[in-house]
Amino acid sequence: MTAGIADGREADGPATAAEIRQQPPLWKLVAAQAEQRRGSTDGFLRPLVSDQRARIIVAGAGTSAFAGQVLAPALTSRLRRRVDAAATTDIVSSPREVLGEDVPTLLVSLARSGDSPESTATTALADELLSSVRHLVITCNRHGQLA
Repeated sequence: MTAGIADGREADGPATAAEIRQQPPLWKLVAAQAEQRRGSTDGFLRPLVSDQRARIIVAGAGTSAFAGQVLAPALTSRLRRRVDAAATTDIVSSPREVLGEDVPTLLVSLARSGDSPESTATTALADELLSSVRHLVITCNRHGQLA
């Protein structure tokens, strides 16, 4: 029998339950830290956001890629500019398809571990192929390679 909600057990075990329980206080902490850093974040983003040629790419793998697909349309609407979502696996397998347009770019990397080879390779490829790229990394692991 497969464990699941119907039989009262956790679908993915105790680690999933612990992950879910820690979310509310973690999001409050993240919001507080984001507010504390708002000035430096705005200063980092302002040159790119004010440039109408600039492109924003939200990239990740697996559920992080899915999060990018969800975020891109909302960011496009809110920022009134081009925001594309791309899976890091697609970028690594065909970098010029995603990164071939050499315009000022903000690469937003969503990565749970911050250590996946495709995520780190994506940032390196962006640095190699784009003459003007800024990186914004959102990760759960402050000790990961991306951080």
